Amino acid sequence: MPYQVETLSLSTTMDTLENSVNAYLLVSGQDALLIDAGFIESAPVINQRLLKSGLQLQGIYLTHFHPDHSLGALDIAATNRALIHCHRLDYKPLIDLYQQYLPSSDTSRLIADLEDGHTLAFAGEIFTILHIPGHSHGHIAIFDQKNGNLFSGDHVIPVGTVWIGPPDGHLVDYLASLDRLLALDVNMLYPGHGDPFPSPQALMAQMRQRRFDRENEILLHLNTGEWTAMSLVREIYGGKIPESYHWAAKKTVIAHLQKLYDEQKVQMRFDSDTRLFYYTVSSTNSR
Repeated sequence: MPYQVETLSLSTTMDTLENSVNAYLLVSGQDALLIDAGFIESAPVINQRLLKSGLQLQGIYLTHFHPDHSLGALDIAATNRALIHCHRLDYKPLIDLYQQYLPSSDTSRLIADLEDGHTLAFAGEIFTILHIPGHSHGHIAIFDQKNGNLFSGDHVIPVGTVWIGPPDGHLVDYLASLDRLLALDVNMLYPGHGDPFPSPQALMAQMRQRRFDRENEILLHLNTGEWTAMSLVREIYGGKIPESYHWAAKKTVIAHLQKLYDEQKVQMRFDSDTRLFYYTVSSTNSR
């Protein structure tokens, strides 16, 4: 029996940049599969949806460990006697997160068995696990090649900008993963935030170009002298986002600086008096 995709738009009171997130319930007859699990507050909503329709949950698949996608999973798994599946590189971050927010909960249903190229069967269809690091080291997407459905987590979103926050995020990995997704024949994107998006190739190309535009903007400033990551944030983002979000923007700027440093396009020095790193354009090809 063909499956239907139900978008569950979930909200939270957590102090995060996003106050809503998507989880996806794939339904075929009485069988269901859940991709991402939302916040702690999401669990009763999803449990009620499953109970109301008498659905049997076959598993919970987490695209990555961030709390807005994973904190609801333990309650949902326990209530429905289901397993939670993740990539091995996000397993420890998930355990740490659960110990922080849900210290008395049982994590034995969490298993790290999602590897690149592995497949799962549901509703007579074969879904492929794609390891796409960048937003987190263990980020995965789930692709139904036959129908062209891509569940992208936070790697591709039609709203805002994907956060790349070192050390969990890595810009070079992100761009390589984005190129991989661009090569797929995707009919419908099911993102971690925002509405499902048809034919997302142009969207992904725009997201890629935005990163290089930001990189060129950073290099333009660095050509004028030394800058800290936070001084770049104030120059680039000042007046565009609330100051309380500058910490997140700083992570993104550091991700760009990390890439540029690895490519030997910028040089870095540490000032022992200010305890800050200062960046400028490299004068030679050696560090």
